[in-house]
Parts: sequence; C-alpha cells; structure tokens
Amino acid sequence: MLKYGIQGPDAVFAFGFLLILSGTRICLSPEYIILFLPLFVIGFLGGSLMIIESNSKFRERLRDFSLKRRDPKNNQKVLDVGTGRGLFAIELAHKGCSAYGIDIWSNQDLLGNSLGKVKKNMKRDGIEVDFRYGDIREIPFVDDFFDSVVCSYLVHNIHKPSEMRMAIKELGRVTKDGSKVLLADINPFLGPGWTKSVWKNELEKENFKDVEFNNFLLTSVIFTYVSKKEKKSEGFIGKSSCD
Repeated sequence: MLKYGIQGPDAVFAFGFLLILSGTRICLSPEYIILFLPLFVIGFLGGSLMIIESNSKFRERLRDFSLKRRDPKNNQKVLDVGTGRGLFAIELAHKGCSAYGIDIWSNQDLLGNSLGKVKKNMKRDGIEVDFRYGDIREIPFVDDFFDSVVCSYLVHNIHKPSEMRMAIKELGRVTKDGSKVLLADINPFLGPGWTKSVWKNELEKENFKDVEFNNFLLTSVIFTYVSKKEKKSEGFIGKSSCD
C-alpha cells in the first residue's frame, strides 16, 4: 500500500495527535463536545487526506494520468525531480526512456525516504534508473540535457518566492527546446503562495509556454513546455552518488 512512503509524515502525526487528543477529551468530558468536535473532524479529515495521498494506488493513478498527457517517447532522457522512492522515474524506465531521478531524500518530506529505498524499488522492478543526489534549485546537469522533466510533491516545500524562481529557472535550463515539463503537487499554490496567474507569469518569464492547470482528485497538475532559441552541449556536472 505504501510502496512510495508516507507523504508529509510530520503532518500525518500532527493530525493523528489532534484526532486522539480531541477524541479523548470528548469521551472524558462530553460537555466540551462543541469545543473539541471541530478539532476531531479536522484531525480525522486531515489525516485521512494525507493517507490517501500516500496510497500507492492513488499515486500510480496520478502518475498514469500525468504521463498519458506527456506521452514520453522511447529513449528520451527524462528527469524526475524530487523522485522520492521512484514513482515517476521507474515507470519512465519501463516505458523505454533513459530515466534519471534526483532528490535530497529528506525524511521530513517522505517517510522512509532514502537513496537505498528507491534503489530497492528499482531492483524489484528489474529496470535501470540513474538516481543521484540533487536539489531542484541547483540541478546537477548542464544546459539542454533532458527531453522532458517531471516534478511531483516537491513544490509545496519551497516557500520563498526567490527560491521558487531559482527552481523554475533551473528546470528551464536543463531542458531542451520544446521539452515538456510537468509539476504535480497536493497544492502547488501553498509553496510560495502564488495564484495561478502568478504561476503562469513566472513560468512564462523563463520561456515556458502554453501553461495549463489541471486537477486530478486531490492533486493540482501544471503542464507546460519550454521554448528556446539556442541549445548547448550535453553532459553531467557534479559527483554521482548512484554507486
């Protein structure tokens, strides 16, 4: 069920604590039900939504919905930014792409998040993905390296607008002219606090075109592509931690 880990474990535990605390108070002191019932409902609904988001079947449906729209081609170089435990990267490899995945593998973002865990998922599926340490604000590849980029459940962790602009610039830098880019998150507008119009404006500043917003159940998905006039050499910069 949780092959890809629990998303936002701190939030899940907080909602669980709120649920237990308010439920206990209601049972021990029924006269306070008006005060604690809203907290109980918040804890129950919040925790339930986080568990649903972490369910492997839900994530696989989101992935399939997203990739169907992007239609990755055989042998294309595709980067999964914030790969976590390999949800997108492993499936891209199954589709015949040259799949890459980068992450900082923080357990605050995803329970059981580690390079070792994602490699275990990769080996279980019998495919090869090039997993490396890397941050979306400083992607360790040179310009125009990828044919497509996907980024899921990462945007909400970037709260400073200046850092989000750095991330957008990096996504544009490492992708080729005409490359398709996908951003998916439980709510990408919660990260830097941008509205759809601001997102569209910031993406277009970095030569992203035809910015399209979609919803898949609890997740917001942004589809766009990169338009460039020049291309540069390909290659990898930085130390690989794949071995």
